[in-house]
Amino acid sequence: MPAAVQDERSRPGIAGTLRVIWSEIRTDFVATMLLLIALVIGFLHGWLKMKYPFTWMTFAFDVPVLAALSVTLAKLPRGTRWFPECGVSTSIKFLLAVCAIWAVLPFPVPWLAAVASSRAWCFSPILFLLGYHLFQTVRKVVLVIWGVLGLALATAVYGIFFQTEAEIREMMKNSPEMQLRLVGNFYATTTGAEFRRFSTFVSSAVFGATMAACTQFAVSRLYLPGCTLIERALLLAITGMCTYAVILSGSRTSLLLLGTSLLMTAIVRRGRLQWLVFPAITAGALYLGVAATKGGAGERFGSLLDSTTVWMRLFIVLGPMWRSLMAAPLGHGVGASGFGVPSVLVPQLREMLRESPGAAEIEGADGDLGRLAIDLGIVGLTAYALLIYHGVRDSLRWMWTLRESRLGVVGVPAGAWFFMSLVQIPTGSPYLGIPFGPLTWIMFGALRRLIDEYDALKVIHGEDGEALPQFASFIQAPKLASLFGTRGPVAAGMPPVLRAASVHRRPGPGPVALVSRPQSLGIGRPDKTPGAGRPAKRFLFPRNRPGGE
Repeated sequence: MPAAVQDERSRPGIAGTLRVIWSEIRTDFVATMLLLIALVIGFLHGWLKMKYPFTWMTFAFDVPVLAALSVTLAKLPRGTRWFPECGVSTSIKFLLAVCAIWAVLPFPVPWLAAVASSRAWCFSPILFLLGYHLFQTVRKVVLVIWGVLGLALATAVYGIFFQTEAEIREMMKNSPEMQLRLVGNFYATTTGAEFRRFSTFVSSAVFGATMAACTQFAVSRLYLPGCTLIERALLLAITGMCTYAVILSGSRTSLLLLGTSLLMTAIVRRGRLQWLVFPAITAGALYLGVAATKGGAGERFGSLLDSTTVWMRLFIVLGPMWRSLMAAPLGHGVGASGFGVPSVLVPQLREMLRESPGAAEIEGADGDLGRLAIDLGIVGLTAYALLIYHGVRDSLRWMWTLRESRLGVVGVPAGAWFFMSLVQIPTGSPYLGIPFGPLTWIMFGALRRLIDEYDALKVIHGEDGEALPQFASFIQAPKLASLFGTRGPVAAGMPPVLRAASVHRRPGPGPVALVSRPQSLGIGRPDKTPGAGRPAKRFLFPRNRPGGE
């Protein structure tokens, strides 16, 4: 049969794509739905908090995502380790232990504030486990990424075209609480105050960072083999809207995040076109942003070239950090800095700290480094440093392993997302903002899962694994028979080890169990199997790959 005819039959169309999506959702249905609900809430969190200003709305994102984590861990087979073997797992456990110990030590911090602050320090890193254990197939990772990209496009369009400065100023005028919350969404220029778009997020900084992260995923998928014209058009629209939203957010750090992530992705993936697409899109978005703000955006981002401004921004964080370490090397107790403490508890926290000995030495700080020094002292800074060190080491190694495989289309941007968060650490709190912080660690866990997938394919198939269409386009999905059964010509083209393994719907834990599931492998084009009359493309294991792994 001609290859073109077989490829045409491999396209499931809209109905088939919906069946593929449903097949992934129904696997671990409860946990998957809870995660998707949490993502929707996360992208709308700022709007929900303004629309429904209740205390419990602060934790509206936490509840479903923690429920998803609990359900996922509860369904693991007995004896399965929660933390996979890697340096990041050790660092997360150390951070959890430090926060737990400091929360119960007799520091003058209300216990509710201590619990809330401990949650803020540990909440995002612990979601590494959710990304690792929930994403049992590559297609589920792709499903979640498309969900994130869809939400990013919707919120970017709302922030660009529908959010107005007059609306925000009216809200600030009518509510002192809104005045305090929203005043940071303006920046000063020579022509006056300029409004920073924040769409449905809690702040313009979180909005810009999330848009930057989604942009690099969209750009990476543009070069996926088998990507359809419709998919490329949609990805270009997402890239353009999200980049323009970064400019209108007025977040200088977010612009640095965008450049850092896409530059790293282009280098690791060795993508030649990415070097052309990113500068063109960024230049166009910057031009439109400067025009829309009448020069305000250009003045704002131009301050990045002023070394005095940069050093002053760093000193705001490093100055209080140093003074706090000198006054209390072990910190003042988790929650003393107010990090992650709901606004309703802040007056009680300040009152108790004011009455305690040494309270005069506690000063406010901006960014994770200063707040860590106040809360956990040198021990907390050490735990954070270990987390960053192991995160950098592991992500670089995993990104390099997947750099020339189809899995790298997701794996490399997921690792680059972690590096984006590092840019924010000197001056901000990257893991506190919703949904940017939690998604950083969910994607990091997904990256670790992709490494398991890659290693398992290599062990079971060796060089034959290169012929598997491991990461085909999600819209141009493989034949449905390969996803829901093992009969017919698709099964005939499967290697014997896979035909035997595919009988078991959910085998035991471990890498072999992951590849034993046909929907994980995405097998579906008989003309690309070894010995089918045409040489297979070497996407998974390139011949000239240095290092042999």
